[in-house]
Amino acid sequence: MQKLFAVRSVRSAIAKNLKFQQHQQAAAFSTSLLLDDTQKQFKESVAKFAQENIAPFAEKIDRTNSFPEEVNLWKLMGDFNLHGITAPGN
Repeated sequence: MQKLFAVRSVRSAIAKNLKFQQHQQAAAFSTSLLLDDTQKQFKESVAKFAQENIAPFAEKIDRTNSFPEEVNLWKLMGDFNLHGITAPGN
């Protein structure tokens, strides 16, 4: 019975991951039609920044609801000019 449950759990996790990947691909395709080259480059650079600097600490950030002390993510985001990004230019 435990093996059956484990197989179902693995199969469910694989199916969820596949659906998530398909959703990501569809979202990337749909947004790529709406963005100019500069916006696409910015989106890619922010995604790379997040993957390299935030993702390694994501579980701890979620668990503690704060940035980890071992790295100053707030400063790194500022150095990457991410603060105030939603503010209009004029």
